[in-house]
Amino acid sequence: MSEDNTLSYTTYIKYLTAAALMVAWVLAAWTGFMLGVVPYTAGAERETLMLGFTRAEWGVIHSWLSVIAVFITALEIILTRKFLTEGIRHLVTVESGRAGDA
Repeated sequence: MSEDNTLSYTTYIKYLTAAALMVAWVLAAWTGFMLGVVPYTAGAERETLMLGFTRAEWGVIHSWLSVIAVFITALEIILTRKFLTEGIRHLVTVESGRAGDA
């Protein structure tokens, strides 16, 4: 496999992971928001809230979406570790001759 194909494959995987990360966190935040906003009636466990799911079922969906979002976040950090370490290194090092300029 040539270097160009490897680069485009890696870039494609990174874009796909970033998109999945955005979708997972938005869905986890949305379900959490809906669980907090939708009125709760005590003793009505079988009451359907939205899309045919009860409050307890939405809680389970929210929990699994949150687990998936955390897993994809860890995967994203692993895939972009080189970029992250270079960025952090750039932020903490002081270039010679520029430290006193203001």
